[in-house]
Amino acid sequence: MLIVLKRILLWVGFAFVLSEILLRFTGHQKTYTEINGGEYLSMYGQEYPTEHWLHTPNTTNRFNGVEFDYEHAINSQGFREKELATRSDSTRLVITLGDSFTEGVGAPYDSTWPRFIERRLNEQSDEIKTVIYNAGIMGSDPFYQFKLFEDKLSKLNPEIVIVALNRGDFQDDYFYRGGFSRFRNGKVITKESPWYEPLFRISHVVRFFVNEVLAQGGYLLGAQERRQLTIEGLDSVNVALRALNSVAVRNGARMLVVYYQFPVDYCQNHEEEAYILEGLDKWGPYKNLDLSKRLSAALYGQDCESYHWPKDKHFNSRGYEIMADAIYHEAEAKYPGFWGTKGD
Repeated sequence: MLIVLKRILLWVGFAFVLSEILLRFTGHQKTYTEINGGEYLSMYGQEYPTEHWLHTPNTTNRFNGVEFDYEHAINSQGFREKELATRSDSTRLVITLGDSFTEGVGAPYDSTWPRFIERRLNEQSDEIKTVIYNAGIMGSDPFYQFKLFEDKLSKLNPEIVIVALNRGDFQDDYFYRGGFSRFRNGKVITKESPWYEPLFRISHVVRFFVNEVLAQGGYLLGAQERRQLTIEGLDSVNVALRALNSVAVRNGARMLVVYYQFPVDYCQNHEEEAYILEGLDKWGPYKNLDLSKRLSAALYGQDCESYHWPKDKHFNSRGYEIMADAIYHEAEAKYPGFWGTKGD
């Protein structure tokens, strides 16, 4: 009996090791950071010393992903942006807030959607110069953006504030961090990880079991829990956006919220689930746009790699130009005269 048990354990161990090797070789259970040349990165159980989500100020390095390579220069305020020059009476300021898709991961500085919109607006008017200050930060979300705008950016007196959001703001980010509850005594503390995350980190077999068998989708959360947190996240994000809008209005600015899906969604003609659309319909009273239909019409049926990076999942320069065009035209169509220039 003991010999049989030893043989069973030996075969189980052999199968486990073989499965581990095969899964690592295929890469099917790699996380986003691992696919793009980095290490496993957990968003659970993190503590940050400040409430402001920013890059390290006054730094310049190369952003060399697996698929692209460009200079990543950060100004004195911690943004991937040039220093803001003194403005004349004929210059108006637009501030953009968002995550990596607003910062422009996957494209050089001059090929992000804020830059494309800035050039378009200045081409439309000889009398007013528009300066867009891109305060998008990879990994940011509406709760960080509210803190950042209230404490720092509102003092710049923008005329327009554009907040760009995607599903990650009320799912991924909310799953790991929660809402305003993350801010504790001047610090940020994210949610505690499930007890088995250390095993998930080191073993691709465990990842396969968690992701495919338990269907936890890489979040270490069950389907029902993800759905409940998504509904909660939609409501909490709306609270943050309303608070941000109040600060903007108090400082004489107009706010526009832009919702878009991920590039791969347009590639696959993915539609948001009904309960998510119901949650989005409740957003307001601020001005808001849903770019889904316009971007689907522009992108579906095209070669996906022509507008986004397959591994990194962000837009490339062409994709950001298409996104800028969608924001510009959708805002002009829904809110005529929003840009203060003659729409084309």
